[in-house]
Amino acid sequence: MGLFQTIRQWQDARRERKANDRMERLAEQIVLPAKMRDFESMKGLFDKYRYAPSIVQRMTEHLAAQNLIRTPEDAANRDVLAMMESLKNTDYALKTGVRLVYTPTENTGTLHRMIAMHTFMLNEYGNTHRDCKVPLPERNEVYSAKRILNECRKEQDAEELAMLAIIGIEPSEYVKLRYNLKEEYSPHKRLNPEGNFKRVLSGKAADILEKEFANKLPLTFVMGMKHDREILRLFSAQPDSDSYLRISAPCNAFDVLPRETKEERLVRIAKAYAHLDMRISRMTGGKPMLPYERFLNEPLFTDAFRRKDYLPLCDLVRLNRDNVQLIREWTEQIAKAPLLCNVGETVNPLLGSLITQLNITRHGQETGIIPGGKNKEVSPLHLINAYYTVMRHEHSVRFTGANLPIPTPEELRTATGVLDRVRRGYDRDELRRTAAGKGEPSDYVKIRYGLSDSYQKVSSLLHLRAEEALADNFYSMASLKEKADKVEENIRQMASSHAQGISEGKVPDNPLDALRNDKEMLDIITNRHWGEYAVPDRNFQLRYGLDVFFDAIGKIEQRRQGEPDLKEHFDFLTSQQENVLRFEASHEGERIGDKLSYLEYRRNKDAPKQDEGMSNRQQEGLSQRGQPSKQRKPTF
Repeated sequence: MGLFQTIRQWQDARRERKANDRMERLAEQIVLPAKMRDFESMKGLFDKYRYAPSIVQRMTEHLAAQNLIRTPEDAANRDVLAMMESLKNTDYALKTGVRLVYTPTENTGTLHRMIAMHTFMLNEYGNTHRDCKVPLPERNEVYSAKRILNECRKEQDAEELAMLAIIGIEPSEYVKLRYNLKEEYSPHKRLNPEGNFKRVLSGKAADILEKEFANKLPLTFVMGMKHDREILRLFSAQPDSDSYLRISAPCNAFDVLPRETKEERLVRIAKAYAHLDMRISRMTGGKPMLPYERFLNEPLFTDAFRRKDYLPLCDLVRLNRDNVQLIREWTEQIAKAPLLCNVGETVNPLLGSLITQLNITRHGQETGIIPGGKNKEVSPLHLINAYYTVMRHEHSVRFTGANLPIPTPEELRTATGVLDRVRRGYDRDELRRTAAGKGEPSDYVKIRYGLSDSYQKVSSLLHLRAEEALADNFYSMASLKEKADKVEENIRQMASSHAQGISEGKVPDNPLDALRNDKEMLDIITNRHWGEYAVPDRNFQLRYGLDVFFDAIGKIEQRRQGEPDLKEHFDFLTSQQENVLRFEASHEGERIGDKLSYLEYRRNKDAPKQDEGMSNRQQEGLSQRGQPSKQRKPTF
């Protein structure tokens, strides 16, 4: 390169630099009016340099840094409207394009962001002031403005929401309007007498960040949440300290309640920790820290177990599914709880979910659902599954509208066999107390020994007696009370007989087989005459209220042997009692037959779904591990 060319390039660069400096000085004329919010002067500058695109472009860049249009009222100001109109009429704006509908998101500049903010705020002003005479933007322009602002302000909005969540700093008006926080800043909510104004807004901001910015959370927010989680962990180790005062986010604040015990405070700390830990896990995609903090899991489990709150129990079991020792301890506590022997608790689908979660833990897969091995030792998890199987069967028999899965006959036989190995002594004690009139047995004992129907009859009779009492029908009340007392007497007799049978080593049939056998015997009584069948045992007679008729016929037969001359008279008496007996047996047989038919219908209906579900689980196991799934079927 020659000397003259070098000098010429140097001179051209010098002239260009002077021109840029001159253009920058001219564009900087708009900075002072922008700081003073003098929109009339800014309009004059746009009109003056209308035909100078470079100067107007630099002016818009200076204005974008000043954040001029902050509220809907600013956008509807007459001077602002005039300034925006002058800006849109400049050569730079006409060349760049002022129609947001035709502006791709990736090609937006400072001019489009200014127009988008003005359009958004002007639309909000029109929504608030329906009768205003300000020209409002077109609907498609509003949609395009929101699209552009969502893209270009994403990081700024996230930072403002993070500052609101962590420190409580009030965000810009745009963020309030965009994320529906405007109403929360109304005067009557600012003067909240409970003093939780900042806490509510902080919680809403955290929810918005978790929902809207899950893939790109501000680092300050994530660090603030982790800091508060660590403070809660330290506080749980020393509930009497004041470490909770160092929590930064108002939504994670922890209030010390007066007169609460150390154990109650620890439970509240553990709940706050678990809630925050799950939020951090959802937002960041990392693993929860709760499974590694056993001293926090224990109070959470104890509190949820005491309140029979199955949802947090399911979550705790799922989070700690790989902790064999902890799951084993929890399983032992659940197996001893009376809730498993309560038919009313069985209707809750979350109880079934809890048992399913226990079965698919590492401890559940190692233990199995039914006893295995040479000794076939019964573990607490086996008892839980066995109880739930028997309760599901009874619930399906008692409540025909239930949607619980009905166990198969094989599952029910296995379940009763497992429980018989463990509960024989407990069952005998409960039956003896019942025979002595010292209270009712558990629902399981009622089901296992055929007392459930009788207790339902007593409950129905007493309910009818209460209704008759309201109507002052004293004769009906006395009759119903007498019937209820008779059924209770039958229950005590059956309980005594079953307790004696347990001592002698007798094992009754499982509930389903017992129903089938009873149905068969009731059909025989209905369709055959006296003397053509063997008299059923006493428990059967008491269970279906047929003991009165069998006793009457027995007495007639005894008299027949002593007075053979009155054969025709005794035949007539026997036929009278037999007719009533056959009628009652027919009625009870129809009732039992309806239950058995319903159970069979439900099993046939649910069988394809269970087969399909098992096939899907096997396919998932093959796709995930390349081999058949070893997960056991979560039913007995």
